[in-house]
Amino acid sequence: MSHYYDSNPDLRSQPSEIVAHINSKQFTFITDHGVFSRNAVDFGTKVLLESISLQNPEHILDVGCGYGVVGIVLKHLYPRATITMFDVNERAVALTRQNILRYALNDIEVFHSDHVPKHLNNVSVAVINPPIRAGKQAVFQLYQEIHTALKPSGECFIVIQKKQGANSSKLFLESLFNEVHIVKRHKGYYVFKAIKS
Repeated sequence: MSHYYDSNPDLRSQPSEIVAHINSKQFTFITDHGVFSRNAVDFGTKVLLESISLQNPEHILDVGCGYGVVGIVLKHLYPRATITMFDVNERAVALTRQNILRYALNDIEVFHSDHVPKHLNNVSVAVINPPIRAGKQAVFQLYQEIHTALKPSGECFIVIQKKQGANSSKLFLESLFNEVHIVKRHKGYYVFKAIKS
């Protein structure tokens, strides 16, 4: 059985386009079988993006980018920012690159990886919709790697459903970061902002 966080290039491909309205703007994305939320942008991702307010971010990290929604939307909102994106799913990474080309965006790097790239150590903002089905250990490992990659005063935004472990995530984040705030609650979803100082 294949999951969206697996890398399975042999899975049947049938690309399609979806339209999403986020922050009062319309976006079109190419998706395919074998990627997270292929038929529509995930509701939690929308809640996350509509909760983020940044002051001139220099470098944004999109953790587990899927087909590129978060990084592409944030690049439109903060065009001067450099964006780094990665995902464990090879097909998702290929789709992200196609979606970046569709919008002719610059200053974006995309990696195929299941970990935060080790060379990153000066990230301003990290954003993650955690891969809950990969398990708590994998999610907490990503939180640790994000903390390492963030510069002092860097911020991480996380969206997670209460029933999928919001409370335990918050406790773990509080063990890593100097500050953890709830910036939004909506229909069972929590958006946390964790600040490294």
